[in-house]
Amino acid sequence: MKKLLILIDCQNDFITGSLAVKGAPEAMDALAGYVKAHGNEYADIVATLDWHPKSHTSFAAVGEGGLWPAHCVQHTVGAALHDGIAQACEQEIKCFTKGNLRERDEYSIFANAENGPRLAKMIADGGYDQIDVCGLCGDYCVKESVQGLIDHGFGSKVNILLAYTPSIDGGAALQAFVAANSLATQE
Repeated sequence: MKKLLILIDCQNDFITGSLAVKGAPEAMDALAGYVKAHGNEYADIVATLDWHPKSHTSFAAVGEGGLWPAHCVQHTVGAALHDGIAQACEQEIKCFTKGNLRERDEYSIFANAENGPRLAKMIADGGYDQIDVCGLCGDYCVKESVQGLIDHGFGSKVNILLAYTPSIDGGAALQAFVAANSLATQE
């Protein structure tokens, strides 16, 4: 079985930084252990990264109706991939950025005009039998990126690793989404 692992926004600002998700430090440390133990079972490992300019429209301080504190600003420690995950992975992690345009918020990697099509092509060409997805946070970026996978015709291959996918709302929106789309999950 050829498997792909997609790590959604496992970045410092969502773990211990300006937009930290409850339970994220423990979940990301556990994910690092999972990657160390099972990383070699994946043909490829992909990481999506929020990659915002300093004056991104999603930031409340910018004054354009943004909902969030400044987070994952390009070239900062907060935007970096969780070090434990990066260190645990023995293969190259292919990174795809989103939210890199000042005026556009992108919860899903597939909303990014450049990297969404690149990732969709990689998946289509890769011949994966299973796509394991996890990361931060379940009720926003993970849910929306999985919707993108469904929209691209990969929904039957998706398996959400729930133990490594904490949510701002405690998991209710992601669980409802999983049920509504009959998605496979794993604790």
